[in-house]
Amino acid sequence: MEITVFPRYLIGIGCTQSNLIQIGLDLHIEEVYLSSLNHSCDPNVVIDVNRLELRAIRGIEAGDELTFFYPSTEWEMSTPFPTQCQSSQCLKMIAGAKYLSIDLMSRYTLSSHISTSLLRALSELSLTNFEQVVSSSTHTLNV
Repeated sequence: MEITVFPRYLIGIGCTQSNLIQIGLDLHIEEVYLSSLNHSCDPNVVIDVNRLELRAIRGIEAGDELTFFYPSTEWEMSTPFPTQCQSSQCLKMIAGAKYLSIDLMSRYTLSSHISTSLLRALSELSLTNFEQVVSSSTHTLNV
């Protein structure tokens, strides 16, 4: 199996996103077998980007399409798309994990770089909220 590694800044310059998968905060790879996988909001496989392997997360019959949840590996997609997965849990539009709630993302198996990015976003949000509360406070501390 031949894998080509692309830094994030090269995406969209001569490579097709349909064969790319994010494997790190700023790293994508092009992998030819990914073009046979489609997105689903109710996937039957997960991609372990650390080991570069697929794992079934529920029963798959011969002839079933292999699907994974794109935001489980993609933080922010350069080309968002309307999903046609027809799942009862369908999100309608896929743009990456960055645009989904932590509650929703907690329902899926996530790549470590997506978990790290979610925790960083939550930390930044918490700090921003704290700073807003402190700056709007009319109370002073007497020390």
